[in-house]
Amino acid sequence: MKGDCDAGHHARNVPHHRIGGRSGSFVVEESVRGGAGGATAAWRIVAESGSEELSGIAGEGGWEWKPGAERVPYTLSYRL
Repeated sequence: MKGDCDAGHHARNVPHHRIGGRSGSFVVEESVRGGAGGATAAWRIVAESGSEELSGIAGEGGWEWKPGAERVPYTLSYRL
């Protein structure tokens, strides 16, 4: 099949992090869209999901991949 089709993916991740000198976990909801021209993702920290020193964290971010790229830059903006 050749590539003009879009694909989507939604996921929830609960990684353990160290951000701004604080440790804890939080749930990240990720929505990914992609096709032959590349892929993008949007992240959202699920409200009230922070634990330990990251309790109360909120934020969003994402990434974008283009065909042929060897690196994929990403962003995460957060508030504690």
